[in-house]
Amino acid sequence: MFCITVTKAEMSPSLSPSVSCSTIIYDMIDCVLFLSGDSTEDKPTTACCSGFKIVLETNVKCFCEALKSSAELGADVNLTKAVMLPSACEVSASPMNKCNLGKY
Repeated sequence: MFCITVTKAEMSPSLSPSVSCSTIIYDMIDCVLFLSGDSTEDKPTTACCSGFKIVLETNVKCFCEALKSSAELGADVNLTKAVMLPSACEVSASPMNKCNLGKY
């Protein structure tokens, strides 16, 4: 799904204002089964939604960039399901409006 490179230093539980995108996106590791292109999962897990909420609260731009660059990185992400995440996880979709996924 996402190409994630994480070092031990990046996995620190305390988030600083300059947290890297790889650390933030790592919070969504539980969404891989739901978001992968060949997934048969019809809804995200509770753990996926928890991670998604953290990403939206921390830096939605990281999620947007991960989605936009997923094809270039060889990841098969179902963008339809990615756009469904806010409603499936019962969170506000307004931060994701900044992604401009309609262009992809």
